[in-house]
Amino acid sequence: MKARIFKDISNGLYSARINIEDVSQLDTQLIQKYGEPSIDLGGDFTGPPVFTLPSRLAGIVSDQPHAQSFDVRDFADAEDRADVWTTEVVARMVAAMVALRANVDTFTEEEVVTI
Repeated sequence: MKARIFKDISNGLYSARINIEDVSQLDTQLIQKYGEPSIDLGGDFTGPPVFTLPSRLAGIVSDQPHAQSFDVRDFADAEDRADVWTTEVVARMVAAMVALRANVDTFTEEEVVTI
């Protein structure tokens, strides 16, 4: 699985977008078996700068693209916030996928009982 990050500036609006691509067959099977991991695109960001956004849960694959914008008229550090948001969201994706890949299926089996 790959995360492709797009950043741009338009009229003082710093925007970041993360697209997920190249999902492996194993990851697809794990998602089908255990469910798609969700991440919070909001919450606390430890920066610097430190800031909080409203909580916004999203499926890593199904709810993409993941995007956030910061207006320089609202935040003098808009560029830094966009960078921190991108870095933290990608880290959350990595942690969620590591947890998904750590699942071990000890339940699925076929059993034959002679009666």
